[in-house]
Amino acid sequence: MNLYRVGDTLPALRINVQDGGVAIPLTGLDVYVRWQKPDGSEIPERQATDIDTANGICQYVWQVGDLDLVGIYSAIFQLAPESDATQRSSLTNPPLVQIEVLSNDFAGLDNNYPMLPLITPNDVALVLGTDISQLDGNRLLYAIQRGRMLTYVFGEFWKCPGLTLDPQGIIVASQLEAALAAREYQSNPAITFSPIKKETIGSYSYEMREGNVTSSKQQTGGVTGIPDIDAMIGYLKWLTYGCGQSTDIDIAYPDWRQPLTTAILDPSLPLQ
Repeated sequence: MNLYRVGDTLPALRINVQDGGVAIPLTGLDVYVRWQKPDGSEIPERQATDIDTANGICQYVWQVGDLDLVGIYSAIFQLAPESDATQRSSLTNPPLVQIEVLSNDFAGLDNNYPMLPLITPNDVALVLGTDISQLDGNRLLYAIQRGRMLTYVFGEFWKCPGLTLDPQGIIVASQLEAALAAREYQSNPAITFSPIKKETIGSYSYEMREGNVTSSKQQTGGVTGIPDIDAMIGYLKWLTYGCGQSTDIDIAYPDWRQPLTTAILDPSLPLQ
């Protein structure tokens, strides 16, 4: 589905005129397009422009005011002989032509965890090794929210509601948020904490059902079972150590003042 934002007029929408999946040659034909907006109102009918007549490809040019609402826009298109708009014909089995228009405002990430830095969607895209234009925006924002929440919980920031992170703490927290958000994006965060997925922190198990297919996973060791991520969690827990109830366990954590290009140490081992 093509994505636009409120107020966009570019790019023009490329439409493949097909009937039952078969391209309709547009030689001698005009294509008329009518759009219904999310609120049920309509964009006045306009003619599309042929760009590949033989293969049934045309483009629809947007005008100022067309895309003024957030939501799904649906199209109906009809064919008519050139210069005779009264002789209309509709396709028997036309494709569903829809676009989605997003808000032109910045997405509202919550700031329920003011002590944590705010990461950007691009930070998560870098962890995933994927161009941000290839990612689902809504799912990405949900993953960031989830990554921040997990950072807050795993780092035990609830012990220190007034904590102000130092520069190194900000770097570690940012990297942890991005890493956890990336994992959440890959695991479909839209179904987290719903009746079809269960999980516990630490040594954990979960199951996921999609239709009749059920998959399950078990993990032991550390919080996530991933040494790099667990090391970051360990460092943040070290920062919050002493704010709340003491565990009476002394653990030496890596020196995070070292260059970030060095290998992440196992936080369960003492520093040499």
